[in-house]
Amino acid sequence: MVTSAQLAPESLVARIIGEIESNPEAQRLLLRALLTEEFLRIPERLDRIEAELAEAKSERVGIQAELTEAKFERAGIQAELAEAKSERVGIQAELAEAKSERAGIQAELAEAKSERAGIQAELAEAKSERAGIQAELTEAKSERAGIQAELETARSERARMRDDIGMLKGDMLEVRLHRRVRSLVSQRLGLRRGRIMQSLIQETRSDFSDAVENALANGLITDEQESRIDSTDIVLRSVRKSDSSRVWLAVEASNNVGQIDIERARQSADALSTVFGEASEAVVAGYSIHDRDRERAERLGVHAFIIPIP
Repeated sequence: MVTSAQLAPESLVARIIGEIESNPEAQRLLLRALLTEEFLRIPERLDRIEAELAEAKSERVGIQAELTEAKFERAGIQAELAEAKSERVGIQAELAEAKSERAGIQAELAEAKSERAGIQAELAEAKSERAGIQAELTEAKSERAGIQAELETARSERARMRDDIGMLKGDMLEVRLHRRVRSLVSQRLGLRRGRIMQSLIQETRSDFSDAVENALANGLITDEQESRIDSTDIVLRSVRKSDSSRVWLAVEASNNVGQIDIERARQSADALSTVFGEASEAVVAGYSIHDRDRERAERLGVHAFIIPIP
């Protein structure tokens, strides 16, 4: 066995180095003996630095991405800012226009106020004129009321005069008809021996009124028919020239013959036929008759006599 004393120094060092290299623990102990604690921690620190450096690189990549995004955002913001500046220019132009319009409006308002002052003055004058017109109108209404009262009085007097004239004409017509009725029916209806049984200007013959009362009592006629006969202006009894048969005539007289006169004459003639069981004729007489009433009389079988106005 060769001892360390027998080996050369170089060989001894080489052997020691070889044993140290093959023994990690020996390496650690040797390093601890040769190096300080701080120097021994360098690898650990390097590992930590490398880890931190890798993390920093990762953060830098993220920061660069954020920076790129921020640049895009800045570009967008700059574009929006440019648009906002453009809009501001437009707004300023609109504001200037609005100020100009406001100035015009203020001028128009001043003019309108001036016109309103003039209108108010005219209105005050119109109110004054209206007050005068109303006073005149009140006076005119009062005068009109007086005139209307006078007019109503005049109308009433005129109506009364017309009624008086109408009654006078009616009385004259009845008198003339009473005198001429027999000749009229003789000439126009072919009758003779006419005798007035009832008239407004002569007392009704008793034999005629008795016959009517008996017909009513026996139920041949109604109260209305009896009243209609009693109200007939003229009732005649006559004889036909052609066959000597007896005929009754119901005559209604009116200044202006109308529908009511025609219907009354027809009703009276029919009632007379019922009372006496003999033929009858309905007659209306007056100063005038309308064409439509003449046609109505013909339809109802009523003879119309027009008497000339005296």
